[in-house]
Amino acid sequence: MNENGSDVLIRTEGLTKLFLASKYGLLDRLARAKPLFVRAVDNVSISIKKGETVVLVGESGSGKTTLGRLLVTLEKPTSGEIYYEGIPLSKNISAVREKVQIVYQNPLESLDPRLNINSIVEEPLLNRKITKEERLRRVKEALESVGLDYSYVYFRKPKDLSGGQRQRVALARAIISNPRFIVLDEPTSALDASIQSQVLNLLIDLKNRFNYTYLVITHNIMVAEYIADQIYVMYAGKIVETGRVDQIMKKPLHPYTQLLFKSVPSLRNKRLEPMVGEPPSLINPPPGCRFHPRCPYAFDRCRVEEPALVEVEPGHFAACHLYTKK
Repeated sequence: MNENGSDVLIRTEGLTKLFLASKYGLLDRLARAKPLFVRAVDNVSISIKKGETVVLVGESGSGKTTLGRLLVTLEKPTSGEIYYEGIPLSKNISAVREKVQIVYQNPLESLDPRLNINSIVEEPLLNRKITKEERLRRVKEALESVGLDYSYVYFRKPKDLSGGQRQRVALARAIISNPRFIVLDEPTSALDASIQSQVLNLLIDLKNRFNYTYLVITHNIMVAEYIADQIYVMYAGKIVETGRVDQIMKKPLHPYTQLLFKSVPSLRNKRLEPMVGEPPSLINPPPGCRFHPRCPYAFDRCRVEEPALVEVEPGHFAACHLYTKK
């Protein structure tokens, strides 16, 4: 599935991130108790092309945010590797950190409430050897690029702005350092519907103007349809389906993806069907396919054998025994 061409900006191989589920101290070691781990990201291999918008879709707790944090170097992998333009991240981490940014779900929590907007947007430039005048020029340009009037917002605090304005400030802070890759974690979920469309249109405009590469994290498959080039569907730390946006929107293959479509309102889907059951524990995931306890098509093989991600049609992959041959 992964590509190795020069047009690939980021790819991962077998990327895994474990977190300790509880404290593991000296007494536990003396008792030889086994530590419990949360398998937040489990053997994930993805590929993101330069200038592409990839959307990562899944329920809360599926590991999407952890994967995004791994790609912008905020978390260190437990195993596996991340490659930037073919070079392992472990050999190039300082250079990569200058080229990546992340925009969090709730800007009111991620923007420092003590600082004014000028200081917030300027912050990524403070360690760079540029003049104060140059920083001011770039702050103005960044704020204007996201549709904000510098003279109106520069002296205000985050609490003085609307949700949409705060999200634009967060975007301005992300783009001021001229990144190549931006992770957007649920960029519209905290906004009203009318503001959501404005932010999505802004993201598309910024990408076209500056040739950014995006990873957009969302639980809303309709956001993916609007903005994505490529979609990855994630469930319980695993990638269960991936393909071009037109492929997945027209013909979702994995039962989980199909249920995601049925649970989201749209003009095509007038009757909602809520997802049955709860996501599994990432400390003790079920054997076999992790979706089998909730899957309407599960059979014996699903309960004992983990499905591989296989190419069902050109460029369209699914991890489901409905498409694998024994």
